[in-house]
Amino acid sequence: MPRWLWMIAALAVLIYLNAIPGDFVFDDKLIQRDPRVLGQTSFWTIFVTDYWYKYIGTSADLYRPLTIASYAINHMLAGMSSPAFHVANIALHALVSVVVVLLVDALFRDRDLSVTSGLLFAAHPLHTEAVTGIVGRAELLSAVFLLWALYLHARSYVLFGWGRALWLPLALIAYLCALLSKETAIVGPGLLVLVEVVRRLDQTPRTGVALKSNLPSRPWLPFLAVLALYVAVAGVYLGIRYQVVGVFLQKPPQKSYLLLFGHPLRTRVLTALTIVMIYARLLTLPVTLSADYSFRQVPLIESLNDAAPLIGLAILIAVGVVFLWAIRRRLLPLAFGIAFFAVAYALVGNLIVPIGVMVAERLMYLPSVGFCIAVAWVGLTGVRRYAPKLPSPWRQRAPSMALTTVLLLYGVRTFVRNMDWRDNEHLYAATVAASPDCHAAHFNYSAILLRDPNKKELALQELLKAYAIRRDHYPSLVNLASVYLDLDQPYRAREIAVEGLKVRPDGRELQGLLAAAEQRLRAQAPGGE
Repeated sequence: MPRWLWMIAALAVLIYLNAIPGDFVFDDKLIQRDPRVLGQTSFWTIFVTDYWYKYIGTSADLYRPLTIASYAINHMLAGMSSPAFHVANIALHALVSVVVVLLVDALFRDRDLSVTSGLLFAAHPLHTEAVTGIVGRAELLSAVFLLWALYLHARSYVLFGWGRALWLPLALIAYLCALLSKETAIVGPGLLVLVEVVRRLDQTPRTGVALKSNLPSRPWLPFLAVLALYVAVAGVYLGIRYQVVGVFLQKPPQKSYLLLFGHPLRTRVLTALTIVMIYARLLTLPVTLSADYSFRQVPLIESLNDAAPLIGLAILIAVGVVFLWAIRRRLLPLAFGIAFFAVAYALVGNLIVPIGVMVAERLMYLPSVGFCIAVAWVGLTGVRRYAPKLPSPWRQRAPSMALTTVLLLYGVRTFVRNMDWRDNEHLYAATVAASPDCHAAHFNYSAILLRDPNKKELALQELLKAYAIRRDHYPSLVNLASVYLDLDQPYRAREIAVEGLKVRPDGRELQGLLAAAEQRLRAQAPGGE
């Protein structure tokens, strides 16, 4: 592997080194109880069961057998060692960063552009959730297989006929592996079209500057056959998925104020535009990062009284105008980066179809490839244009200094963010600070604090914040009533228990807490027990 590829892989590893001692946190802990991972079932069971198996009561309509298989292999090699799982994730991220470089270099034959894109991708702080969170491995595996399939296509077939026959089946296998890692790889055929368009354009020696306007006349039939094979692979995956989980696509839940399913089109569009604004901020200014953006951190927007959807719409329009300008000027790297992001984002942004998550940083792992390519091109174009005008001592240093500054800022932020993931208490303390309106963050943080008898007062404060955001969450009401009893406040415990029983009249936990509170009140009353 060339020295510059080793450099990018090393950067990705160095930035995440302090994440290795981290514990299992968040959803990671489900891995520790999965009999498939622990080797308590046959290895084949991984391929005939859904992603969450039996841990959430019902199927989540997710099928990611290669991700589960990677956990099982991790366990076979190193046991249930969280550092070993972290090392595997970091190695995968380094590999994805290298494949980004290879893909960009194959498309644009511009070493500066490809290396800069890979460096930005390796260091971007937004990737912390996918890399440092062990359950983010689905993003990493899916990305590496999908990008590798696109790279094989860019390097070989269709440019001058079918090319190397062996590379086509390898690319199709890689695409199937991407789908078996995470279902969002279904966007593969769309990204393949983008790669094909780039490979069919005559390019100047340095494509970061401009491209010729003429399109070479090459037959489309071979590529359409290849595209049909990719679609067929996606069809095979959907067929396997249907046999295992019983549906081709994820079933939408009933209308819920927690997600966008079942709401009027106006509410869905306005909220999705707000999500565009949130992701734009996270990509361009990743200072405040959070592991949870659920209710009410991202509220449903029902009118234009809020400026957020207007800002999101303005961002979409601005990006669209830049894309059209890039197409008109044949600035293909910029246009490709924007288009790549748009295709990858289409499935996860809630703008076209609602999904089971409003906002999650890990969902930007694949789309950010396009963002990094576009930003790298803009930065290099600016340096190439204005560096010659600088005084001679700075002329040669300007490009490396600019890139080093950005990488230093990205790297430091990523390094610091890794420390939030060392254990659940640090993670949720950081999450409630970054997402103060998120009910789940406050509730989960309180549950962690309740494990320490000396932190019940602090846990009560977090429970009250969770209760203020959402008053119908049964586990919050149970914990709140229980803490009030532990702190010898039976009146408040009774009040919460009565309110909770209105939410769930058959709630046995609250019935028992209500009886205990009333008994405590009788004992405290004058002449009581």
